[in-house]
Amino acid sequence: MFGFKKNLIKSMIKIETISNDPGELKLYAKQIIDIEDEYRVYEHFILDAIKILKGINDVKVDYDRGLVTIKYNESLVAAEEIYRWIDILIDISLDNKEFIKDNGEKDVNLVWAKLKPILEKRALEVKSRRD
Repeated sequence: MFGFKKNLIKSMIKIETISNDPGELKLYAKQIIDIEDEYRVYEHFILDAIKILKGINDVKVDYDRGLVTIKYNESLVAAEEIYRWIDILIDISLDNKEFIKDNGEKDVNLVWAKLKPILEKRALEVKSRRD
């Protein structure tokens, strides 16, 4: 049953490419506009998770416009890998939704301690597909 629910949630997350210039990817996600201020305190964990993929140098979020700008080193990572990485991040978040929900507000560092090794391992899988 969770597979269906997960796919339903993923289908509701719409990410559009605004621009894909060398070394800079701009994405639009309406859901970002709807993030409540109280949850923005966790932003650095999300940005750190995105930057686990080797070659991503910086990530900026514009909540008012729903934009995410990802600056990356083209010699280390391709835009297609970044798209795949975002999809993996969504999967990991959904797979751990209950754990994050139960512990995120109480101890976000506990959540990060559990998820960071999973993210690091999965990031290597994205990179190994390139070689």
